[in-house]
Amino acid sequence: MKEWKGTMQTDNFIAKVIVYLEEALDSSPGDWHGHGITLSPLCEPGEYKTNIGNIVIDRNDLITTGYMFYFVGQGKPKLT
Repeated sequence: MKEWKGTMQTDNFIAKVIVYLEEALDSSPGDWHGHGITLSPLCEPGEYKTNIGNIVIDRNDLITTGYMFYFVGQGKPKLT
């Protein structure tokens, strides 16, 4: 599994994220998922178009440094 750290941006929020990339198998493309932290309370569960690809946020939690959220990527990520 590979790891990528960077910034993710949507129309609603900007977040620092860590993305985990699983190796692709012959039967399926590689999966990607991760977590991030944002100061915006607008990161509700749901589908988002981001600068790194389409994601689905499945939950978020308020922590002392902002909102931590967990997501799963759809399609191929655009990580630079």
